[in-house]
Amino acid sequence: EECTPSTTIKLFQLLFTIQTMYETFNLVHMDIKSSNMLFTKKGLQLLDFGNCQFAQSQNNHRLPSLWYRAPELLMGHKGVE
Repeated sequence: EECTPSTTIKLFQLLFTIQTMYETFNLVHMDIKSSNMLFTKKGLQLLDFGNCQFAQSQNNHRLPSLWYRAPELLMGHKGVE
């Protein structure tokens, strides 16, 4: 698929949202996937914070949906360092 300006803007919004969550609230979403994103006229809204973890939490054993896991989680990495 071709990378259009619209796609680039959505990617930027996603990265900005992830950065803001981490820097402001020290949160990691843990389940980012297309069904948990809502694009409105105001921008991106992330949904479903049920798997959210504090970045420094020792309780990072909860994993995101199988098909959307990061490769390091699929390879056995145990948590956020």
